[in-house]
Amino acid sequence: MQYEYIIINKNDLDKALIEYPNTLAEAGFWLIVKAAEKAKEKRLRLEEERLTDLEVRTKRFWSKTVPVGDCIYWTGATDDYGVGVVSSFGKAPRYAWMLEHGDIPDGMIISNTCNNAACVKLEHLQCKWRGNNSA
Repeated sequence: MQYEYIIINKNDLDKALIEYPNTLAEAGFWLIVKAAEKAKEKRLRLEEERLTDLEVRTKRFWSKTVPVGDCIYWTGATDDYGVGVVSSFGKAPRYAWMLEHGDIPDGMIISNTCNNAACVKLEHLQCKWRGNNSA
């Protein structure tokens, strides 16, 4: 289990002791609630930064590619079949498609027309029905 530590400043401690002067337990509970609120705010802020910074994610993705012949190879991690893997997302060809075109409709897959598992070149990727994939 991962624990998150939030520092409570002296003003929060003073406020807790002023609002709950009768029992230390009430003041302690207030501080725990305050710490939980701060932790939640921090997680939401980090999540927002991660989701809104599309330009940085796009640059990071394409920095892990190299042109080889007519294809663009993914040089990051791969699965057992040689398909690129983006650690926080899944398969690299799907990620490349979504960066350019947005969400992939339900029931659809991304396949390579060049039959090269490591290729993430947008011109070689096509979105098609799952049942049409012969591979």
